[in-house]
Amino acid sequence: MTNLFQQYLCRITVFLGIMFCMPQFSFAQQNDAAALWESANRYYAAGQYDSARIQYLQLLESDPENVAVWYNLGNTHYRLNDLPHAVWYYQKVLRVQPRHEAARQNLALAESRINGIAPRPESLFFIHWWNAVTATNTTNVWATLAFIFFVLTILVLYLKKDNKLPYSGRYLSAAVVCFVLTTGCALYSYQHYVHYNKSVVMQEHAVLLDAPKAAAKVLGNIPAGSTVSTSGKQSGFVKISLRNGRSGWIDIRALEEI
Repeated sequence: MTNLFQQYLCRITVFLGIMFCMPQFSFAQQNDAAALWESANRYYAAGQYDSARIQYLQLLESDPENVAVWYNLGNTHYRLNDLPHAVWYYQKVLRVQPRHEAARQNLALAESRINGIAPRPESLFFIHWWNAVTATNTTNVWATLAFIFFVLTILVLYLKKDNKLPYSGRYLSAAVVCFVLTTGCALYSYQHYVHYNKSVVMQEHAVLLDAPKAAAKVLGNIPAGSTVSTSGKQSGFVKISLRNGRSGWIDIRALEEI
C-alpha cells in the first residue's frame, strides 16, 4: 500500500513539475523569438540583408504563419533583387490580409521591375470589399457570429413557444437570416483559404506549353515572379492561367504555391 501511495505521489510531483515548467518554456521561447526579431530588424536596417533573411527564416520555423515576418521577408528579398521571392511573400501576406496596403504597394513595385508581367487590373469597389470581408483571417470571426446567431435562434424559438416574447416571429426571421448569412461567409472564407489556387513562377525562362508533356508545343516563356491561377495537375505539369488571359501547362517544379 505504501509503495502504491509513493508511486501516485511521484506521478503527481512529476505532473506538477511539468505544469510549472511549461509557462517558463513558453516565456523563454517568446523571449528568444523577440530577440531574434529585433536582431533581424537591426540587420535589415544596417543593409545586411542576407543575415536578416536567415534570421527571419529562423522565426518562421517556430511560427510559419507569421504575417509580419512574411512581409519583412518580402522587403528583404526585394532588397536582394530576388523579385520572385519578394512577390511570393507579398502575395502570402495579401492572401491572409487583403487590406494590407503596404504589401499591396510593394507588390506592385516589385512587379513593375519584372519585364513581361501585365499590369494588375483595378478591381471594382464591390469586389475589393467582398475580398476584404471574406478574407481567410475572417473565418473565425464569421464562425463565431454564426454560433451566436444560432444560439439566439434557439432562444427565440424557446421564448416563442411559451409566448414570452412579443414580435417573436420577426426576431426569429432576423436571427435565422443572420445565421444563414454568417455561416455562408464563414464557409466561403474557409473554402477560399483551402482552394486558393494561386502560385508564383520561381524559375527563370519557365516555358508555357499547350499540353501536359515535355514534348508539347511551346506557347511562350513566363517571367519569373508572375502570379498565376492554377486549375489542375497532370503528369508533373500544372494547368495555369495568366493575368493577360493566356493559359497552358507549366512544369510543377517552376511554381511555388502561395
